[in-house]
Amino acid sequence: MRWLLILILSFFTLTSFSQTDSTTLSPEEIIALSKKVEEQKITINKQAKLIKEQKAQLEDYKQQELKDSFLLAFEKDKNALLQSRVIYYEDWVANVKPKWYDGKVVSFVLGAGTIILSSWVISNIND
Repeated sequence: MRWLLILILSFFTLTSFSQTDSTTLSPEEIIALSKKVEEQKITINKQAKLIKEQKAQLEDYKQQELKDSFLLAFEKDKNALLQSRVIYYEDWVANVKPKWYDGKVVSFVLGAGTIILSSWVISNIND
């Protein structure tokens, strides 16, 4: 019984996986098929080369993005430092600028002195 089962299974396997006349190809079909295979190999090689180039370009873009992010961070830090310098400069100007200079009395005295001095110069030139 066991041998009979093995014999039936081997016969089934041999007949189901063997080539029949309907699946054989003519020499012209084989040549056309081989040409198509060669064309596909060429296409695959071109695409593999293109993929390799694009991966290299992608790595370059990633490196450029990293450099740009570092530059952007440095520019933000630089901007923050410059802002603090502006604030410190404004404080310094407020502390250094004399308060008496903005008074109305000083402006009046300087204006009167200018008028008196210019009239004295003009009166001495005419003599």
